[in-house]
Amino acid sequence: MSIQPPHQDRKREWLAALLLIVMFDADARTDSFRCGTHLIREGDPADSVQQRCGKPDEVRRVNEYLGKPEAIGDKCYSGQVSLEQWVYRRGSNRPAILTIDAGKVNNIHFDPVSHVQEPDCR
Repeated sequence: MSIQPPHQDRKREWLAALLLIVMFDADARTDSFRCGTHLIREGDPADSVQQRCGKPDEVRRVNEYLGKPEAIGDKCYSGQVSLEQWVYRRGSNRPAILTIDAGKVNNIHFDPVSHVQEPDCR
C-alpha cells in the first residue's frame, strides 16, 4: 500500500467533483429547462409550464408527416401529427423550444442559433 502525498488526494477530489458537475450539467441540459427558480422537464403538464414560466414568446404549430408508425413520447402515431412548439427566449441564452403534445412537454431542445424575432407581416 502506497501513501499518496496530500496534494495528490486533493487533486483527485477536485477531479471527482468536476466530473460530477459536468455529468449533472449535461443531464440537466438534455431534457430540462430552467425557468427562474423552476426546472421544467419532459412530461410536465403544459399548464404548469405556463404557471411557472408565463406565456411562451412564440407558439409554433408544426405538422409532422410520418411514413410509418412512430413513437412520440409515450404514444404511437402514423400519418400526420400536429404538435405545438413553445419558444422561450431568456436573455442572451439560446431559445428553449418545448414540444407540446397532448397537454404535456414531449421534448425540450435549445435552438443552436439565437434568431432575431421577425416582424409579423400579415
